[in-house]
Amino acid sequence: MNYKYMIFAVTAFLAPSIVSANPFIGLWEGVDPDDGGHQVLSISDNRQGGVNLLLHDTYFTLCNGGRGVSSGSGTPLRRTLLSEDYKTYCYDTQQTKAGARTYKMNAAGNLLKVDRSSSNLAPVIYHRTNTTSP
Repeated sequence: MNYKYMIFAVTAFLAPSIVSANPFIGLWEGVDPDDGGHQVLSISDNRQGGVNLLLHDTYFTLCNGGRGVSSGSGTPLRRTLLSEDYKTYCYDTQQTKAGARTYKMNAAGNLLKVDRSSSNLAPVIYHRTNTTSP
């Protein structure tokens, strides 16, 4: 058997999946410029053409400094990800606060900037710390 052709066939089969990989998927970290909180943002594939977002923060301004978690979903379009169902749930007050988020990726694919103007907060710059890409 000619291994050159086998390697070519496997490479041709895998190439489309590598090219179409979602650049947003992975783990991102940033510091909130409003309160200094350390944020960890997980973006995962929702298997429906979009992504799920899950944010943990050491200090939630929207929760008056209390504990909370933020989540949402969105569909990437080029280097932009819009989450219209983004919500922050505050554990201590049991309140949910909603506000759309728009994430913009830089050309290198290693930084995300999130627009939080719907909550009257400054943008956060996230850097990629992990990725599921090969």
